[in-house]
Amino acid sequence: MVKILVIDDDPMIGQLLNLMAVKNGQQCDFVLSVADGIDYLQVNQVDVIFLDVLLPDGNGINSIPELLNISPDSPIVMLTGESGTEHIENAFRAGATDYLIKPVNIERFSKVVSSLMLLKQHNHTEEIAREEIIGESPKILQCIEKVAQAASGDANALIEGETGTGKELFAKAIHSNSRRANNKYIIVDCTNLPVSLAESLLFGHERGSFTGAEKAKKGLFELAHNGTIFLDEIGDLDLSIQKSLLRVLQEKKFRPLSTSYEVESDFRLVAATNRDLQAMVD
Repeated sequence: MVKILVIDDDPMIGQLLNLMAVKNGQQCDFVLSVADGIDYLQVNQVDVIFLDVLLPDGNGINSIPELLNISPDSPIVMLTGESGTEHIENAFRAGATDYLIKPVNIERFSKVVSSLMLLKQHNHTEEIAREEIIGESPKILQCIEKVAQAASGDANALIEGETGTGKELFAKAIHSNSRRANNKYIIVDCTNLPVSLAESLLFGHERGSFTGAEKAKKGLFELAHNGTIFLDEIGDLDLSIQKSLLRVLQEKKFRPLSTSYEVESDFRLVAATNRDLQAMVD
């Protein structure tokens, strides 16, 4: 949720912008002075700051450098009753990103916040290695933002989408931008995974486990240790194998075929499907 801070000595302005923000599904707090704003920012993170020019403890424009020093990722929008250009020019020189003329128009308010969030998202996604993902549309940028969120953590991830939408590209991007980027990235095509050999391929086997098993072999989950394993079209995986996967995902442990010992593997799972898995469960 977008978080907004309003610094204005007029409580009516704070309440008005709060109502506008709530209407847009955003969170808004307001304080009545620069000092209160500084105290607030030292313990809270916000996405946008709306700052009045004339405040009880000083000129808002003069406080912009200090506010940005405390919260450098929060663009500042000036609030002014002056329609002249002098205040606006001084605010931009000090580091403000945009401005609103009082009385504030809700359409203009919404547009400013939306534009700043899109710009912030774009700047964030520019830092992401996209692999072969091409496009700058809002939908693509939203997907890249989700890639960034997934890559910043280590939780398992599921990518849903129709065939041909590039799920494998997004899976590779998650791996390439994660802490595991320098380790193995293993792709498993679940559509073409033979049921009779699936457990052997995934978990490994000992010599003589089945006809043709002339030597012991590590499974793909073990090979993915410290890296990422991508199960493409996991919805096509045979139900018996899905059951075997449950404990592997929960404990990161498994037993290769025909063995009495367990293997631990620190892998990260990314899966993709073109099916509605929830509907399949129901």
